[in-house]
Amino acid sequence: MLIHCMVKDRWTDEWKRIMDAFDEAKAKKWILAKGVSCHSLPALRTATASNWTEVQLVRVNPQAKHIDGMEPTWDQPGRKPGARARRAQHHARKGRGVIGMKIIGNGDFTQRRTARNPSASP
Repeated sequence: MLIHCMVKDRWTDEWKRIMDAFDEAKAKKWILAKGVSCHSLPALRTATASNWTEVQLVRVNPQAKHIDGMEPTWDQPGRKPGARARRAQHHARKGRGVIGMKIIGNGDFTQRRTARNPSASP
């Protein structure tokens, strides 16, 4: 079960009631795992620090297009090194799962050359 599109650094406070409901559903074996998709570095840092998160969806691709930045905007270049470091920390911490999102730049990489260089014209 997934809490989707968190952008604020205090999302765990704002979504506490939902997180508790997910915990209850997991205890009753209605769901097998619980997690979150983050769309900013502040939200990603919170997910990494949280003991609640079991599966993390992280926006990542080699060109840093549509990936996690400091602001909750979709088309910001983001901070590739920061997102990579958080993803690695998250995975290493208690063996949590990490799933990549925006691997093809939110659909912007439609041809082989734009997948390698997003500024190239198709």
